[in-house]
Amino acid sequence: MGGRPRTPSKTKELKGTKRKDRINDKEPVPVLGLIKPPAYFDKEQKAIFKEALEYLKGLGVVGVSDAFQLEMFTVTFCKWRETVQNLAESGDSYVSEKKGGGEMERMRPLVQQRNELTRQLNSMMQTMGFSPAARSKLSSDNTDPGKSLDDWLESDVH
Repeated sequence: MGGRPRTPSKTKELKGTKRKDRINDKEPVPVLGLIKPPAYFDKEQKAIFKEALEYLKGLGVVGVSDAFQLEMFTVTFCKWRETVQNLAESGDSYVSEKKGGGEMERMRPLVQQRNELTRQLNSMMQTMGFSPAARSKLSSDNTDPGKSLDDWLESDVH
């Protein structure tokens, strides 16, 4: 199926763009329920998963079916953070010797990994409502969603 992905009715409602003539009457409704982090997650991953889940609950845009997306986000976020920390310690580049003599500065392979993880995270954050642009398209009756995204990103949890 080509073209743009369909926007869920709940998202249209939050954006204020919901129109009766463009609503899918047979659209599945997300099932609300207990969402737990996967058993294999370590302490940091569980904390990030729970924080992200609470943030999304505050926006009113999360259901049980989103657990897999949240799992992918958490794994990618933790790998991105680890890569950024490694680059902060080692630097983005290193010096190597040329075969003919002299030195050459090279980019570390982790830089490419960081860039790819950043691209993936940006895409996920846009889809899930974590980015400022994505949030600006939503409106909610919940005026106190708890911790803001900025507070969440600045917290000691991660």
